[in-house]
Amino acid sequence: ATMAESVVSSGAWAARSVEELDAMDARDRRDRRERLERQQEAEAREAARARLDALQAKDDADALRAGVELLKELVGSYGQAHLVEGWEEGWADRPSASQRRLMLQLLRLNGCLAGGIFGYISRARTLLSASADGTNPLEGYVPSVPDGISLDLASADFVKYESTGADAMGACAFVLVAGGLGERLGYSGIKVSLPPELLTGSCYLQLYLEHIAALARNGNGGKLPERTLLVIMTSDDTDGPTRQLLLIEEYFKTGMTEQHVKLVKQQKVPCLADGAGSLALDPSDHFQILTKPHGHGDVHTLLLTSGLAEELLGSGVSHLIFFQDTNALVFAGLTAALGVSISRNLLLNSISVKRRAGD
Repeated sequence: ATMAESVVSSGAWAARSVEELDAMDARDRRDRRERLERQQEAEAREAARARLDALQAKDDADALRAGVELLKELVGSYGQAHLVEGWEEGWADRPSASQRRLMLQLLRLNGCLAGGIFGYISRARTLLSASADGTNPLEGYVPSVPDGISLDLASADFVKYESTGADAMGACAFVLVAGGLGERLGYSGIKVSLPPELLTGSCYLQLYLEHIAALARNGNGGKLPERTLLVIMTSDDTDGPTRQLLLIEEYFKTGMTEQHVKLVKQQKVPCLADGAGSLALDPSDHFQILTKPHGHGDVHTLLLTSGLAEELLGSGVSHLIFFQDTNALVFAGLTAALGVSISRNLLLNSISVKRRAGD
């Protein structure tokens, strides 16, 4: 019995040993395969990185050549010799890192300006010359009071036009120009984060989103339309903080998401140093062009170039309502103003209010 048990035990041990060996062999093969796959992936990534580096080097070389030609043209044909003042001869062949930085900035500005940087300088010189000569751009025009309707809040006419506008809100979108900071108000943040009233402490942006969501739902059977409802034009100063505010506050619990709110950022334009249209260099960095925001008028160009105008039209939007970043009271009259536009078939309509001198 002892011998038999020993034989059986030895056989079982041998079977387990074979199974363990098979398992170890399988693990070894799997490990070798995984190491090979990781090695191949690493080699593929390295090869892809090398190709990208080669393409980047080619792009950088192409950009540098374009930057050199752009700067030569500015100096030779557009009176911008001050940009290269003090540079060594042969700079075009062997530009320094700082010189390349200036050229790349000029390339970026050239790409975002209507008509390029040459057109920008030419237009600026024309306007500056006209201003210096005292030319009146409105010469020959006769001022007149525009044809419009004067509405008193809660009057019968106001209620009539407001009802017409409310019915059409389902086919409306809003455009908010919000490229400025609150520096003139002694506030360093974005103006749309300021509270227009102290009772609730809600900020301007929350107030706007709540109004727009309510108006859109009212004109769409109680549901938010599945399209863009609000376009916000930002700037370098306000784009990041505005996006952050929207996300942190979860679009202020209105149900609005990135499907409903789109941001477009206006680019800065070169500052001019004098009446001759000389591009202004940063006093603390002579390889950097001073730039500034271009103003609210950029919003129309951005709507076109971003494709949003075409998108809005394609989604059934018939009217756009433009408003500024710190105008909380405008929503009291917007719906009635839209009703006037629809009733009188107006292409453009503005809201103005009576005021006393000094207000």
